[in-house]
Amino acid sequence: MPKFNLPKIRSILLVSLLFYGGWWGIVFSASQNHPFLPLLIAGGCTLANFLITGPNLKEALWILIGLLLGFSFDSILQTSGLLTFSHQFHALLAPLWIAALWALFSSAFLTLQSFQGFGLQFLFGAIGGPLSYFVGTKFDLIVYPQPQWLYIGLHSLLWGLFFPLLMGVHKMLHMEKLPSRSKIEEG
Repeated sequence: MPKFNLPKIRSILLVSLLFYGGWWGIVFSASQNHPFLPLLIAGGCTLANFLITGPNLKEALWILIGLLLGFSFDSILQTSGLLTFSHQFHALLAPLWIAALWALFSSAFLTLQSFQGFGLQFLFGAIGGPLSYFVGTKFDLIVYPQPQWLYIGLHSLLWGLFFPLLMGVHKMLHMEKLPSRSKIEEG
């Protein structure tokens, strides 16, 4: 009979609820053109997730790195014309509500640890990433150029590659000791 770790399951459920509640709160408040409310929602949910998962320096650093990588990724997509965000403060940068979503997403990585292996991570990223952006189109927060299916397909491919990269960075950051160069060359 499998043994379940109830405190861990409870933590995962709480973090998941905070993530989805925070995600909808950020998206809705951004669609109502509240410039700073998404940041407050993300800050509160991110802090709660951080406290639930056991605050530590590596996780704080991961949230910052995840935020910067994701915000950069979306800013590049915006600059390249793959998609356009509404409520932006600079033509070359994704809007602040996107930064809020990336902080929240990074703080919820505890719930994603079961996605092991490149294939599963690629599939999760290729489906889950663009699907959340597509919801943003329904709130008039994101616009894909025409033909929309082509740009969503390209976005799906890019997210399929980006998500495993995020998982790899997260895993590497949380290793107790980084492997030595000789171990990498042997392996």
